[in-house]
Amino acid sequence: MPYFSASGSGPDGESHANSDEPQSEDPRQSLQVKLQVRQRVIEMIENRLAAKPDDKHQRFILQEHILARDVLSAELRRLNLAQDLRYQDLDAFVNDYVQLLSADAPQVRAATVPSEAVAGQIKELKHELKTWQEMIEKVRARMQKRPGDPLLMRLLGEHQARQLAVQHSLNQLINGDDNSEGSDASLVLEQVEAKLGGAGDLSPPVATGASPEAAGSACLPDAETRQPEPIAQNPELFSLQKELEIFSGMVEKTRQRLANKPELLHLRALIQQHETRIQEIRARIVTLRSDSEGG
Repeated sequence: MPYFSASGSGPDGESHANSDEPQSEDPRQSLQVKLQVRQRVIEMIENRLAAKPDDKHQRFILQEHILARDVLSAELRRLNLAQDLRYQDLDAFVNDYVQLLSADAPQVRAATVPSEAVAGQIKELKHELKTWQEMIEKVRARMQKRPGDPLLMRLLGEHQARQLAVQHSLNQLINGDDNSEGSDASLVLEQVEAKLGGAGDLSPPVATGASPEAAGSACLPDAETRQPEPIAQNPELFSLQKELEIFSGMVEKTRQRLANKPELLHLRALIQQHETRIQEIRARIVTLRSDSEGG
C-alpha cells in the first residue's frame, strides 16, 4: 500500500516541494500550494479509511497530515494579517502627513507676491500633485482586487512618498520658505522603505497642528547644511536639488538594510534603480548650471 509521509511526499516517492510550478517571492503563495497538496493527501487517506475503517496506520498518518495542515493554515493567516496591518499602518501614516502638510498651505504670506517664475513653478507643482493623486487612486483600485499584494503596496508607498515630496515643495513655494532645513518627504521615503521591508516603526506626526518642520526635527537626525540656489533664479534647479537629497537618502538607507540582511537580494536592484535616477538628476543639474553660467 502506498505510504504518504507527513513531509509531503506522494505515492511515487517524489516530493511535492519540488513542483515545477513557478514560485513567487511572496511566501503566502508557497503556503497555499502546500495547503492544497496537503488537503488532497488528506482526502485520499480519508477515502482509504472509508473502505478500511480499522486501519490504524492510515488513521495515524491522517492525524499527522491534519496537524501539518493546521500549522500551515495558521501561518498563512498570520502572514495575511501582517500584510494587511503593514498596509493599514503605512496608509494611515501617509494620510496623517498629507493632512499635516496640507494644513500648512493656508499660512500664505499675504504681503508676498510671487514672481512670474515662482508662480509658474507653483502651477507645475499643483499639476504634478494632482497627477500623483490620480495614480494613487488607480493603485488603490487595483489593491481592491489584490489586497495585501507586496508589489502594489510598494508602488502605493512610492507614489504616496512622491505626493508628500511635491506637497512639501509646494508649501515652501507658497509660504516663501526657500531655505527650510527639514524635509518630511525624505522622512516619509525612509519610513516607506523601512515599513515595506518589514522593519522600522511608523510613528505618527509629533502632534496635531504642528508644523512640518517640527515633525521632521522630532524624527530625523540633524541634516547637513544645505545651500540651495534661490528658487526665483531657477525653480527647476531647486526642485532637482530636493529630489537629489531624497534619493540619496533612500540609497543610504537601503544600503544599511542590505548590510544588515544580505539575503534580501531585491535590495541590490532597488539601489541600482535609485542610483540611476541620481545620475539622471545630477546630469540635469550640470546642464542647468552650464546654461545659467553661459547666459
